[in-house]
Amino acid sequence: LNPSGECWQVGRSSSHVKMSGDPDTDVVKYSNCFHDGEKLAQHGIFPKAIQRYTQALDAVTNANGLLAIDEAKHCLTSRAKCYLAMSDHKNAYLDAEKSLEDDPDFVKGIHMKAEALYMKGEFEYALMYFHRGHKMRPELSEFSRGISKSTEAIENSVGSPEDIALEKKGDLTLFHTFPTLPSETSKQQKKKNDARKPQPTTTKASEKSVKALLGELYADRQYIEELLEDPSFVTVNAAEENDSLRDLLSTEKSYLEKRTEFWRQQKPIYAIKNERLRNLGLMTSTLTTTRSGTAAVDTSGELTREDIWRGMEDIEHSFSDGYTEDALDQAKDLRGRVEVSTIPSRLNYLAMLSSLVGTALFDLQDYETALTEFKEVLEHATVGQPDLTTLANTNIGRCQAALGEYAAAVQTWGQLTLTDPKILAWLHHEMGRCYLEMFRESKNADFLTQAVSMAQACHRQGSECGERKWEMAAKILQAEASKEKGDFAKAAELFDTGSHDAGQVGDGTTQFNCAEASKSCKELAADKAAADAAGAAADASTNAGISDGGDGGK
Repeated sequence: LNPSGECWQVGRSSSHVKMSGDPDTDVVKYSNCFHDGEKLAQHGIFPKAIQRYTQALDAVTNANGLLAIDEAKHCLTSRAKCYLAMSDHKNAYLDAEKSLEDDPDFVKGIHMKAEALYMKGEFEYALMYFHRGHKMRPELSEFSRGISKSTEAIENSVGSPEDIALEKKGDLTLFHTFPTLPSETSKQQKKKNDARKPQPTTTKASEKSVKALLGELYADRQYIEELLEDPSFVTVNAAEENDSLRDLLSTEKSYLEKRTEFWRQQKPIYAIKNERLRNLGLMTSTLTTTRSGTAAVDTSGELTREDIWRGMEDIEHSFSDGYTEDALDQAKDLRGRVEVSTIPSRLNYLAMLSSLVGTALFDLQDYETALTEFKEVLEHATVGQPDLTTLANTNIGRCQAALGEYAAAVQTWGQLTLTDPKILAWLHHEMGRCYLEMFRESKNADFLTQAVSMAQACHRQGSECGERKWEMAAKILQAEASKEKGDFAKAAELFDTGSHDAGQVGDGTTQFNCAEASKSCKELAADKAAADAAGAAADASTNAGISDGGDGGK
């Protein structure tokens, strides 16, 4: 395991470790700066992460400019990853190269070098290094995905081998003699021939692909296009100001198109629907009969583990590309084939596929059907598969909460035995949300107490695993509980903290919402204070009147 917790290298030679006796080595400073950089990178604060990584490397760089400890190569690849996130492929490539100087087989360095070459546009070299890394560590998905996206990028640039038919015809003299300079006549003839050739047509990316690539920016792109196509906007007030606005919108649209192409390279849609269906056809061709009606092969032995894993990997690609409906169809289709097979561990495979079906249905907001699928996972999972049952119960609780069955969700999640701080932070936050909704329905103060307790547990687990977003979510949950309790001043203070934390993690929407909620709570606190003051004054006046009346009676 490297310092960032990733399993990349099985072993390393002790001859590379040069930390003892080197006066230029400050291992403590290196460790502190490196881990600071890791936390910053996890939260997407890449410029500051690069600064901390640089400070870490400076702490172990000797007078000759050489790194004094072998562990520094992990810092180099981490910094390279940040450079890639900032689209700086040049510095990322330099760091990757440096990490491979003493250890050419350093797997993470090979991966970063391949990614840098890919971003640079050198897809063939990137493919070569992705293959090299995959040969060394075939279990790492980073290399298989790299091979897929590099292959597609090459095919998008020059076409697939099946689509290119080279022909040997015409004058082949130049293949056997030295070329001579073309004459003016031949140049003119070439221009005429080029003019006759059909120009290559560029296929506009489908809206589905663009939506998957742009994500939240897709709505902005649609809005800009609607403005530019609006006749009233285009024709009315054709003044310089309007022209400037149109130029600005055109510039923004061009920028989004460039980002689309950029993300097409970074996250290509290499599992296009037709290609997926073709792959599934290859995978399942042995399970069908031939056109003549005779059975191809005994179906009991044809569906292999490799077929199933390849099919599930294709389903995962559909999920990552945003094709949830395709993923649902593929998962159901593959599950049907597994059901009629006699493959070993068939029930476990059915459990995994039912989990994928349920996940797709949940994403499509069909919570009731998804709940049924996740319950089937529990039926299929065999003894000794705690991961499958834990995942199923986790998802069952999610469905119950989405359906408004908060008490059932809390009961389901309460039976889980989890140890991962990140998952525990999420779980405590979701349970706290359920308790808050239960209080809003019943006004039972015990539920509000439980919500605060869950929020505190979420904050504690978030701090333990260094996840600032869960610390932020816990503060917001506590703020909402305080607001429900009527403690508006404390709620405003917690919302302010949540807004600050949201700004630190780059969540602008949450930052704005928390700021607005804090403003509202401060107004409510001021109104409550004024009402309390008015009530106290009224009580004082009443008591004074009673006292005066009593004296007069005497």
